[in-house]
Amino acid sequence: MENKTPQKEIIIIKKVTADKEDSGTGAWKIALADMMTAMMAFFLILWLISSTDEITLKGIAEHFKPNKAIPGEQVAGGNGLLGGVSVLDPELMPFKQKPIITYLPSRNSDDENSQYFKHTDEIEENIEQQNLHNANKIDNDEIFKIIKEKIINRISNDQSTLTSLSQIEFIQDTEGLNIQIVDNNALHMFDIGTSVLLINAINILDKIIPVLKEVPNKIIIRGHTDSRTFNEFHRENNWTLSAARAESTRLYLEQSGVKMKRFIKIEGVADSDPYINSNKMDPRNRRINIILKY
Repeated sequence: MENKTPQKEIIIIKKVTADKEDSGTGAWKIALADMMTAMMAFFLILWLISSTDEITLKGIAEHFKPNKAIPGEQVAGGNGLLGGVSVLDPELMPFKQKPIITYLPSRNSDDENSQYFKHTDEIEENIEQQNLHNANKIDNDEIFKIIKEKIINRISNDQSTLTSLSQIEFIQDTEGLNIQIVDNNALHMFDIGTSVLLINAINILDKIIPVLKEVPNKIIIRGHTDSRTFNEFHRENNWTLSAARAESTRLYLEQSGVKMKRFIKIEGVADSDPYINSNKMDPRNRRINIILKY
């Protein structure tokens, strides 16, 4: 008989171990959540900026504007009375209008970006024109003062016009310098109902014209009448008469050397703007205005 030895039973033990990649704590999920929150806040800020008007944006910008000389608690806020401008900021107080620049697109583009540059250019041009106007006004004030003195001196130094000095008035208003020649009973500028210059008016104009030729200001000529009416068969009225007198004055100035391009308005206002309100028949209501524009 064969001697058989018993075979050993083979036992296989399978051990399952977790992968190293899965053994973490899930910190990446927190980082992803933080990034998504930041992105959401970023897009929310972009949406708020795009839907906010420029004045509010300017106030916000001024609120966060760094200023080393002023403590943070003293800087004016963006939603207060000053609209984000600090009363302690030497650059912005008193307030100066400045164009608000929110982005810098291409100036050469033909799309809506070109409208942005057109708008800012118009603002800058308006500011420059206003500053130039203010400077010119100051200069004109000095010029008008000199013109007045020269005309008075020319009239008072001539015996033929000395008595006419009381007929000249100088009024400086929003239009410019108004040289007003007023009629009276003793010294007429025109015959009643006509637009022909009399010698008295010519003598006065001869003293004014050389001074007008020294300055480049534009000129308005305005004629006035009293309330004397024409008969019903007459072809004229006070409107046409006042305009005709203004044109006669303009024509004499032009023939005496005042350039035609300087005249910008010739008008007749009849008796609508009386010099003597209490008596519209007063001869002083008949007058001519020579207005030098600013």
